[in-house]
Amino acid sequence: MCNTAATSRAEAQVLRLSAIYAALDCSPVVSIPHLEAALAVWDCCSASAALLFIPIATDPIVDRIREALDASPAGLTRDQIRTLFHRHIRSERIDAALEQLTAEGNITSQKSQGKGRPSTLWSATEDADAGLTYRAYSAYRALFLRQPQPGEPPEMTAYVVG
Repeated sequence: MCNTAATSRAEAQVLRLSAIYAALDCSPVVSIPHLEAALAVWDCCSASAALLFIPIATDPIVDRIREALDASPAGLTRDQIRTLFHRHIRSERIDAALEQLTAEGNITSQKSQGKGRPSTLWSATEDADAGLTYRAYSAYRALFLRQPQPGEPPEMTAYVVG
């Protein structure tokens, strides 16, 4: 799963959790069910850490392209992607964003022959984990990185689900 500082001591944490489960069970010995329960909790913690500590694309161009491709099941052509930015973004910049998304496994491309030169159709990947990761980040961004509403105390922003 996720190999970060938050998950680097998995073995020690699972052993501690299993000892807690044994104590709650009034058992003087840690047994297999206690270890299995601790491991199940750790798996959930590790999956949560993977969602929270993934490398995040903070480039607004990358984010906008990914959001548009997620919303377009049929995919988008290069021209449609340029239109997202009202043709104000340089071609090299879009190429770099598409390359980054492809390298991360978030999008795929498929060449198709039409009535002229071939065109490339870009689509979001069907990888559930990649989509879930991006959706989790998007949800986090929407909930916790939003600006306070007028009259709302700034310190409450992170606790209000909008």
